[in-house]
Amino acid sequence: MARVTQNGVAPAIATLVHIRPPAGQVCGRHGREHGLFHDAILPGIALHGGPDAEAEQGAGKDGRQHAHCVNTSAPIIGVPQTGRKENTSSMGGIFLYSKSGDLAALAPRVGGSIVLVRPFAVKKRLYHGLAPVLTDPEEMLRARPEAILFDTVGSRKYKTGELADGWRRRKYPVWGAGAINDVLELDRGFALSVALECGIRIPKTIIFDPKSGDTLGKLDPEDRSRVHRVKGHVKEAIQFLKDAGGRWVLKPFDNAATSLTYVADNAEDMQHRLEEAAEKHQLEPGTAFILQAFVSGVEVSTEVPIVDGEIVYPANSTIETKKFMPGDLGPNTGCQTSVCYAYEEERPKLLNQTIGRRDFADWLKRPRGPRGELHLPYHAMLDINCIVAEEDKRAYMLEYCPRFGYNAIYANFELIDDDLRDLFVAFANGEARDISYRPGFAYAIRVTIPPYPHTDALEEDKPEDRGTLERMLQMATHVDVIGPAESPHVWLLDAQKVGGQVRTAGFDGVVLEVTGRGETIEDARDAAHAVLDELDIPDKQCRRADGADRAIKDIARLQAWGFETPYAKPEPRVLAEART
Repeated sequence: MARVTQNGVAPAIATLVHIRPPAGQVCGRHGREHGLFHDAILPGIALHGGPDAEAEQGAGKDGRQHAHCVNTSAPIIGVPQTGRKENTSSMGGIFLYSKSGDLAALAPRVGGSIVLVRPFAVKKRLYHGLAPVLTDPEEMLRARPEAILFDTVGSRKYKTGELADGWRRRKYPVWGAGAINDVLELDRGFALSVALECGIRIPKTIIFDPKSGDTLGKLDPEDRSRVHRVKGHVKEAIQFLKDAGGRWVLKPFDNAATSLTYVADNAEDMQHRLEEAAEKHQLEPGTAFILQAFVSGVEVSTEVPIVDGEIVYPANSTIETKKFMPGDLGPNTGCQTSVCYAYEEERPKLLNQTIGRRDFADWLKRPRGPRGELHLPYHAMLDINCIVAEEDKRAYMLEYCPRFGYNAIYANFELIDDDLRDLFVAFANGEARDISYRPGFAYAIRVTIPPYPHTDALEEDKPEDRGTLERMLQMATHVDVIGPAESPHVWLLDAQKVGGQVRTAGFDGVVLEVTGRGETIEDARDAAHAVLDELDIPDKQCRRADGADRAIKDIARLQAWGFETPYAKPEPRVLAEART
């Protein structure tokens, strides 16, 4: 079984070809003539599929072997016959259910297939030639999957959480999504109230909601016992800022563009940003948004897998850069680089102040939604992003990430010392097995090409955006990726493979992630950069200059404040500054 190891060899990618049956020939599986395409396996490729996949390959009515027909009721997963163990299970393998291919790079590593449900991703032929791609979830279910992994939460259009819960109730092996996950990500106000009720600290938080809430005159922002909700929108928020002053952070609700998140320098700066967002219709009149008090300190996230409400140990943490350009300039992209490390301790201090609190651990087993409705036990990755405050050295939760986190998950794969396939199959089947981690640090750096990140706020479902989006992404379409694309430290994303050549699909311009691991942050960064420098991608963009700098400084600060971290070898000057 191929694994992500520091010295491992990237698994070769199987090639699937489409062959039309000869005219007049009877299909052995369908018992009739037809003009359907079937996937045929090239020589030297092992067949993984449903229980009868190998027997059915080429089995015509006359008993002869026909290369044109295979068992498509179980999608075929082609993997090299050498260099990995055979899947002798009678089930149909691992499937990644995805809107946008965020976790697509995992599929070739675990012999998995991708179920793409977003029409634009299908149209762009995202990941074709790199892994089997399906568009019909029912075909996946007929394959008797060993595991179904969801790589994102739902939205108004895609009811991912409800779908995942439905399949769990039907006893399919699902992991990575649920209706409660959607609520935690999309309803930030409710998510923060759950944290408060479970004893997790949060910064002062005010929701401005045109549909419900108190009047601005009743607001007491110094009351930290609850999440405040004010009935109003940009006008009321600006008045609040004029009265309260201070430094605030703007956060959207739902699946709004990442670039809308804004950390203001002062109250006047935030007023200008709100006016601009309203003028450009980035904050629609009927939508809610949050203003959260800025807390000075170290931003760090803590993550654990959770299986049927049970926390899987040990935890890992991530320090990331979110801005597009060095020096924290440019728009917020969600993540440009990540530094990850795992804890040797089962109950580190940061975990105890966030996910590990007893009340919250109990809530994960029987989570209730905004209307008091009971949900299935939490069953996915869970990350709490927080600020360790410089003032009191305590963790203040900012938000949940109730899914795989990007690009941190790819750095985390560098650290996991388990067979990834076996691990995720176990989670999907309800086995809360602990994870083995390698020591040290891992680093991930995102590699993009234009027009990224400038299509972030465009939606293909909006008629007014569709044409602009497609025209802009033409420049990111079919750009060749030259160099070690099959390295175990390269995770292809906006990609496809045609005629043996890896190239971009032109879906969003996020071409790939590059990862590295080492004893220190610098070692991990340099290992990733060594691979990055071998990749020749026209107009490639990445935050190479300072992607690890904040982590190097902030790890030293956390150590000085008494939080557990791996040995980071900080410079004496940095450590002295942190202590002061």
